[in-house]
Amino acid sequence: AAISGDHNPLHNDSDVAARSRFQKPVVHGILVASMFSAIIGNAFPGSIYLSQTLKFVAPVPVGSAVVARVTVAKVKHING
Repeated sequence: AAISGDHNPLHNDSDVAARSRFQKPVVHGILVASMFSAIIGNAFPGSIYLSQTLKFVAPVPVGSAVVARVTVAKVKHING
């Protein structure tokens, strides 16, 4: 919550989350999405990450293992 500014108790209050459809605290979706920036920056040093389209298809319970995959659709080489 300190990073995102989202203090929704579904993210950090087990009692509130237990009464929700999630049943457990869930990770901030944008935090999970930030994994893609790390993948691109580490796999392609010097690259510029221009866009990302997101669709949150399932909650990620706090403490879950997450696998992120990136597909490079286009590479534009710029000289200079």
